[in-house]
This record gives sequence, C-alpha cells and structure tokens, in this order.
Amino acid sequence: MTDTTDAGFVSDLFRRIAGLFDRPAYWLLGVMYQIFFNVASADLFNNSLILGFYKRVQLIIGVFMIFQLAVTILKGIMNPDEVFGGKSGIGSIITRVIVALILLTVLVPISIPGATTEYERQINNNGLLFGTLYSLQHRILSNNTLGRLVLGTTDGAVSSNDDNTGLTGADKQAESLAKSSRIFTATILKGFIRINLVPEEYRIDPGEGRTEEMANDNRICKDIDDDILDIYTKVDADPGEIISLLTEKCTVSKNEDWYTRDYGKSKYVFANMPIISAIVAFVFVFILLSFVIEVAVRAVKLAVLRLIAPIPIISYMDPKGGKDGAFSAWVKALTSTYIDLFLRLAIIYFVIYLIQDMIVNGIVMNTGSGMIGILSAIFIWIGLFIFAKEAPKFIKQVLGMKDEKGSGIFGGFGRMAGAVSTVGAIGASAIGAVGAGVAAGRASLMSDQTRKSFGEDVNPNSFGNKAKHILAGITGGVGGFGTGVKTAVTSKDHALKNTFEALQKRNAQVISAGDAGSTSLGRAKATAARLFTGEAAGAETARNISTMEGRVKALEAVKKRASGEMVKQTWTKGAFSKGDTFDLSGRKIGNVNYKSFMAAKKAAESAGRTSFSFQDADNSAVSYTIDMKTANMNEGYILKTNESNYISEIVAGRQNDSVLTTYIQDANMKGGALQFDASGNAIPNSSVSITDRDSVTKTIDELGNQITAEKRKNIINEQNDRFAGGKK
Repeated sequence: MTDTTDAGFVSDLFRRIAGLFDRPAYWLLGVMYQIFFNVASADLFNNSLILGFYKRVQLIIGVFMIFQLAVTILKGIMNPDEVFGGKSGIGSIITRVIVALILLTVLVPISIPGATTEYERQINNNGLLFGTLYSLQHRILSNNTLGRLVLGTTDGAVSSNDDNTGLTGADKQAESLAKSSRIFTATILKGFIRINLVPEEYRIDPGEGRTEEMANDNRICKDIDDDILDIYTKVDADPGEIISLLTEKCTVSKNEDWYTRDYGKSKYVFANMPIISAIVAFVFVFILLSFVIEVAVRAVKLAVLRLIAPIPIISYMDPKGGKDGAFSAWVKALTSTYIDLFLRLAIIYFVIYLIQDMIVNGIVMNTGSGMIGILSAIFIWIGLFIFAKEAPKFIKQVLGMKDEKGSGIFGGFGRMAGAVSTVGAIGASAIGAVGAGVAAGRASLMSDQTRKSFGEDVNPNSFGNKAKHILAGITGGVGGFGTGVKTAVTSKDHALKNTFEALQKRNAQVISAGDAGSTSLGRAKATAARLFTGEAAGAETARNISTMEGRVKALEAVKKRASGEMVKQTWTKGAFSKGDTFDLSGRKIGNVNYKSFMAAKKAAESAGRTSFSFQDADNSAVSYTIDMKTANMNEGYILKTNESNYISEIVAGRQNDSVLTTYIQDANMKGGALQFDASGNAIPNSSVSITDRDSVTKTIDELGNQITAEKRKNIINEQNDRFAGGKK
C-alpha cells in the first residue's frame, strides 16, 4: 500500500478519528473470538454422568446379546445352512458382536492414574474415541493450525503447554486463548495497516521468499525504528498498539528519486484503509456471533451423540440393520457434526486470506482505481461474506454429507432473530456505507467543479472545501448505512438484494446531484423555499431573468428599427471617425450623412476609382476627397454615429418615426437603458431613458452578460430543487 499524504495536524486528526472506530471493533472481535473457542471446546457431560448412564445401558446390552444368541440357536435347529452362511449367519453375528464390544470399550472413560498430558485427561473424561476427537480438536484450535495452514503464517503454537507465561491450569489456558485471539485480530488488522511503500514503479525486487515490505528501499520511511517494527511484526501483537502507530512519521530524504516535490516533507510510516478496516472487523463479529450459536448447538450435538452412542452400537449387532441402520446414521451424524467446526473456522481464515491478498496485490478487473475501483472491491468483499454464509452447506453437499436446513453460517443467529437475510443485509449495509461515503465525497467535489464552470467563485481544492468533501463523505457514509439498515429491516423477503439495490440507487442519485452542481446545503434551501414561500428555489431569479430578457428584446427592436430606417434618410449625420481625420487636400473632415457617403463610395467602386468626393452634412458647399482605404476603415463608425443621430432626433421630436417612437416608449417602460459610470461600468439595477444608440447597444450587451450569469446560477437552483424532490 502507498500513501503519499503529507503528515500534519489535520492528517493526524483524521487518523486518530479512524483509530476510534478501529479500537472497539478489534477489541470486540478479540472477545468474540475467545467466546467462540470457549464454546467450541466445551465438555457438557462429565465423567460420572457418562459412567452412570453406561452402567444402566449394560443391562440392555446383555439382554440384547442373550436374545440374539437364542434366536441364532433356534435358527440353527430349524435351518442349519442359514446359521453358517449369509450375512445374518452366526459368523456375521459374532463379528458384529465383537466389533460392538470393541466400540463400547473405546467409549467408556478410562482411569489413567496421574494423567499429565491433555490427551490423557481427555481419555480419562471421554474415553478413547471421544477423548481422541476432543484432544485433536483442542490441538487444532490451540495451535492455530488452520490459521497457519490457510494464511501461510509461521507463528508459533499457542498451546496450553507453553511454559513461557509462568502460569498454570485455567490461567494458563486463558492466556493461551488470549494470545490466539491477538494473533487472529492482528492478522486481520495488518491487512489494512501496512508499511507505507513508495509508488509501485519505483519498487525493487526484494528477493525470493521476501515481501516488498521487507526491502528497506521499498519503504517511504527508510530505517524504521526497531521499537516500531517490533510492535508491528510481533505475531500476537496487540491491535491497540498497532493502531497507535498510525501517526508515526518520518522525513523524506533529499536523495530520494521517487517523488521529487516531497523532498524534506513529513510522511507516514504506515499506510491504512480507515473506516473499511473497522467495518470488516464488525462484519467478522457478526460472523463469529452466528458461529458461536451454531457451535454451541454443535457442542450439544456432540455430547448427545456421545451419550447415546451405545444404542446405535447395540443396533449394529443386528445383521438386518443394514447400511442405513441406526449405527450408520450415527456415524454420519458424528462425522458431519465433528468437522462442522473446522469448516467454519477454515472459511473465516480463507476469507481473511483473500481480503489480505486483494489489499496487498490488488484485484484484476477492468477498472482498478478511482471510485469505480473502490466500489468494485467493496462489492467483491460483500460477495466473500455471502460465500462465507453459504460455504458450510455447500462444502457438505460436495462431500456428500447431510446438512440441516438453516444450518448455514448465519443459521443460528437467523433463527434467533427470525431473519437470516436481514442480518446479512445489515452487514452489507455496513460495507455499503463505505461506498456511500466515497460517492458523497466525490459528489461534493463534482458539485464544486460544476459550480466553478458556471462562473461561481469556488476553489474545489481549497483547504476548507477539502474538509467539506471529507465531512460530506462521512455524512454520506452514515446516511448510506441508515438507508441499508432501513431497507434490510423493512424488507419482507430478499432483504440482501433489496439493500444492494437501495444503496446503488442512492449512490447513483448522489453522484448525479453532484455532477449537476447540487449541494446538500442547496437542497436544504430548496426544501425550505418550498416550505415557507410555496415556490421553487430560484423562482424569483427566473422572474428577473424573464424581465431582463423582455427589456433586451425591446431594446433590440429599437436598434433594429433605427438601423433599418437610418440608411434611407439624407438628414442624418455623424462624425467621420473617433479622432480628427483629414482628406487628401488636408482639410479636416466634419459630419457625414451615411446614405450620401455610401452612394458616392459605391459609384467610385463601380467606376474603378481609388478615391472619391462627398459633401459635408452641415454645409453642402464643402466637399471632401478621400481614398478607398480611408473610406473602408471608417465606414462602420459612420454607420454608428448616424444611427445614434437618428435615435436622438426622434427622441428630441425634431424628426418623425412613429414606429420607433413606440418602440422607445415600450423599451423605457421595461427599464430603458442602464446607467454607466465614468469608467464605463454598468450601475446595477439602474434605469435611464434611451437617448442614443450607445445607450441601447451597451445596455443590450451588459444585460446579455447578466442574463447568462443568472441563468448559470439558476441552473444550480433548479438542480437543488430537483434533487430535493421539488420536481423530477
């Protein structure tokens, strides 16, 4: 795992908060693990009870054997051939009687004086057969045999014979079990808290038989303190001590080449997967809780099978019992019940092994990174837990062993609660909460990015907004868990399926809202707007936009009328250029009529002349001669000044255009022109009467900008209203 986050106060705070979730989760997991093994190794019936029961059964055995012998003698008198041949002959009976006697012998507890070993104590209490079974079970459990086999760990045995503790008797076994639980919980926790490695492209081959974490050159923090490594690498490390290492840090050396910009910066010794680690621990608590109930039932079954063992053994003496008789059924039940514990334990370790491998080596899929990769991994983990639920029944079916209906991993807890799938769905909700948190955090970032593209002054990557994204993720995770639990509890059937669908729908809606620019606060405002004003969020802005659009439309009508009519008039006039311009004779050019100017220019162009003359608009006796280049450069300006003169003359009443007058009156009623300050900036919400062309065109342009900005702003309002449920 790699975490290049800069170490600091905020990062430390988040890691400590994550530790607050991990500590109770792994403490509870350790407690549940010890309860599990205590229940698994329970011996319900003591020596005296078994001996007393067997003494009473001996009379039944003697009567049955005498009766069987008498029947055989009678058969021999009536049919001598049958006595000495066939499956029900005397030879078969004698064989079965001998086997039965041997079996009865191995069931009876044996008194071994001064028993010192675990095996001898088990034989004393349970007889040779069940003593051997219980002793084997004790060795497998106390030595963590399945964990070492499945996970490939090389931890030492955690047996009650370990003298290093200095304890004896019950205290010694309790310490052994506590050590075993620490190995179990630390193994899971270390899958989520790993030594922080440099990015993969900079790692070196650690050598055969060594993991990447073993190579010092692969670590972001070189030469990790021995005390820290001792705590982390200890086989039975205390999970609380491992969690306390989350804020350990180092300074990146300046001779490193893996990440140039991080020279001299502080990084963390360990990379972790916060929240997910706690959720997985709680899921395993659920699994172990259901296991405890099932294993308690198993302990009772084993005790009853041991207690009633003489009965099926007696039935074995009867040759007519056949392969489907009581003895055969007892053997199958004993075998299935005995291995049930080891199946469940192996499944737990197998799931741990797969999750650890996925964390360390990744998962092969189309998209392995980003939000899609995270959600995909989470759903794969959910699939593993569902597999754990179905695995015991599935494996027993493959091996040809019968399994009672509802005896799956959540069978006991399901029967107790009345809803197996509900428990699974609640567990899935806990995992799904991570996906909901990721989706909510991503949606918060997407919302800021969308709002920024719409012109809002938003920096999605500012410190405050990053904190907001994290808070949104936490809130979203809690909300997702609530959605999942509510769906799981209220579903009459298919709780797990319904929970998945509810979480998927929720996450999709959250991402869509973020992409549209909607925020949690915005949706809250939209809801409040409908509640207190009775109208949608942004309705007032929409009305303002409509008002401005009407104002622009009226101004455009004025401009269009003036442009169309001005070119027909000989009385309009305007400046030739912005500054002083002189003709070819050196005379300063005065006001010009656009219509006569364009007529002279076109005539010159038709004749192929490179210059032409036109009259002064104020004095027809004065004319100017210019070249075509000067004419082309100033043609547009003459158009503007003449349009402005046309509007001014109509407004002043010196010329008549009833249509334009009506248009101007309409535009003034709708707000007229905007007022501009000395720097040319529009004064917001100002309104003055139309006087010339500039007041019209500049107002049209400014209102166009305002309308665009308001529309962008109102898109966010509309999306907030939409995702708040105001409209679909």
